[in-house]
Amino acid sequence: MNSPTLPLSDALLSQNLKLLIIQECEKDNLSIDTWPDEAPLFGPHSTINLDSLDALQLCVALQAHYGIRIQGDRMVRQHMMSIADLMRFMRTTHA
Repeated sequence: MNSPTLPLSDALLSQNLKLLIIQECEKDNLSIDTWPDEAPLFGPHSTINLDSLDALQLCVALQAHYGIRIQGDRMVRQHMMSIADLMRFMRTTHA
């Protein structure tokens, strides 16, 4: 199976990831326009407020849409703490 090509620009990839989170994690109250890429996705300082179920849903969606596999709590904590972290991981994985 070939992995889908990532959007070329960071701005487009960021927008696509934010929309994916809003859709898959049912966070309709979020606006991508006021959501910085460095904002924490999890934890007490997060305004996004994702939980462990959201992380699982997002991992499944990332694999389906981009061919990206993030397995286990350690990988989630390392690569999914913010949109910026996730984009770095995706770019490295698809390099």
